[in-house]
Amino acid sequence: MNKSAQDVCSPLLTEQQAASYLTRSVSSLRRDRKNGVGPRFVRLGRSIRYPKVELDVYLSALINPGVRGVPNA
Repeated sequence: MNKSAQDVCSPLLTEQQAASYLTRSVSSLRRDRKNGVGPRFVRLGRSIRYPKVELDVYLSALINPGVRGVPNA
């Protein structure tokens, strides 16, 4: 698996920072993590961190192309 320099150097956000970035609650991130859905994360000991690039990938996957017949530019 090839990693880009951006992937390797992506800042790691705490649960609170990731929730704020995604405009979600920390509990919803925890629930998604428990259910095996949501953004990919890194476990450092007992701490959970979210690479910012993974949050961006997650958000990109949520974009609905062509809402109401309008093409997504």
